[in-house]
Amino acid sequence: MNKTIVITDLTKMQGDRVCIAGLDRNGKSIRPVLKRFGEDITCKHLYIGDNLVIRPRAKVKFNFYPVRTASPHIEDLGFDPAAIRHEGFCDDSEWESIPRASLSPSVADIYDGLLQKPHWIEPGARTRSLGTVTGVQVSGAFFEQRGGKREYRVSFVDGAGCRYDRVIINDLMFRAFADSTVNRLNSTVRAAREIENMTMEVERLYLRLGLARPWLNENSGKKECWMQVTGIHTFPDYLGGESDEEFRASQKTSLTINLDDGFLQLGKSVRRLTSDLRSFFRYLTE
Repeated sequence: MNKTIVITDLTKMQGDRVCIAGLDRNGKSIRPVLKRFGEDITCKHLYIGDNLVIRPRAKVKFNFYPVRTASPHIEDLGFDPAAIRHEGFCDDSEWESIPRASLSPSVADIYDGLLQKPHWIEPGARTRSLGTVTGVQVSGAFFEQRGGKREYRVSFVDGAGCRYDRVIINDLMFRAFADSTVNRLNSTVRAAREIENMTMEVERLYLRLGLARPWLNENSGKKECWMQVTGIHTFPDYLGGESDEEFRASQKTSLTINLDDGFLQLGKSVRRLTSDLRSFFRYLTE
């Protein structure tokens, strides 16, 4: 089944593994997976040749096939990585229509009222794993160093007035932006305040929320699917959105791999950081 989706979520997992998700023309969430091929999606699968094509705003045609799913991860569809076709990028007006088509009134509505405190779902719960909310108020951003690695979290209040504290952010584009801001300011605290202020100043903020795969909580002895922020999309775009031509020109020279410190460098031009400097973003691997 050939279907084009717009990529909305590019999420960090362990090592160089990533999770991708997008929306079709009807606002239906789809999570491409590689089950038939016995491998995980990694950074290499985001490319066709030297071109980074699987990233937010991208229109990508996949050859999907059904796979066995387990609730709440009902959005999974298998795909053939050799059959991916890139169909360009959304302009600003088209891009905003994508998350808007999948909006839920509140976080609770995304998960059919099954979200448990603080913010997790039981494996097998009869709900979905992906959704979008807007009209949220960010009440805090938290950047921390744990075990030598940076961890980004956000607290927010949704449109129904419900508060969600310290939800982990695994949106790779945001993490790269945050990494760059921390490095520029040489302070996780100052960077958190700057980005927190940025989210309050944008005209419109959309959060893509997703559930992680089941994880065994050693304290409770139960498996849990924890909610995470899988996409942060603002209008105007905090990444300073680019045209197809600009992105292609910039990313050809912006990929570097530093094997000594274990960081995968993935180039992304961000006008917000400077008016004339192409900024190199780190994609942290474990």
